[in-house]
Amino acid sequence: MYDIVYDKNNGSSFYLFYDKNQLVQGRKLPDCIANADCRLTLYRNCRNTENIATSSLRFLGSKKPPKVFERAIRGSSPTLLISTDEASQIRTINEMIDKYSDAYGNSIVILTCSTVENSLLSSFRDGEYYRYNGKKVLFTTCRKFKGLESDVVILIDVTQKFMLEQEYKNIVYVGTSRARFELCVVTSLSDNEISEVLATENIKKAKNAEKALATLLNTKLLK
Repeated sequence: MYDIVYDKNNGSSFYLFYDKNQLVQGRKLPDCIANADCRLTLYRNCRNTENIATSSLRFLGSKKPPKVFERAIRGSSPTLLISTDEASQIRTINEMIDKYSDAYGNSIVILTCSTVENSLLSSFRDGEYYRYNGKKVLFTTCRKFKGLESDVVILIDVTQKFMLEQEYKNIVYVGTSRARFELCVVTSLSDNEISEVLATENIKKAKNAEKALATLLNTKLLK
């Protein structure tokens, strides 16, 4: 790749696009990017609705408003399930599939922040798919789906480390930012874990900790 980028003899151009917040396959940038003679920074988000773009940054730990495409729609608020009950999590996943299937057809993907083998849905997969009620939904990891997009993303296996540790926050950011129009995030945080996440944002006392977390992430809390 390095030779292609710096080859000045064949009269061609070669462009590399990258997002430092999506560095999940390694810990350092490739030399051909880090040592490039010319780098242009692109700030405008042309994929997500404004609400999804905002939530993606919030999960990353940023409170900055996104810079979206000038004709971007605001869109509906992403939804957030907080439950330690696996049956409840699976029920919500199925409800989201039912809710969006008619409007978005096959443009629905389930992304795990973990590995497919260690996922909540590991025992329910059929090859690369999750089958439910006669529907076949792509089921893969955030890492494998990086660079791709789907109208609807259901992000699962979001545990405490994905909310607190920066390298894992990047994985959540990759997953949430794959969604074009609809996003549902399924977490398994306990009450104590929610409090720890809120404490990192100096929110130490909240009458309703789950609601406070949902508000922090620009999401609508599912019950």
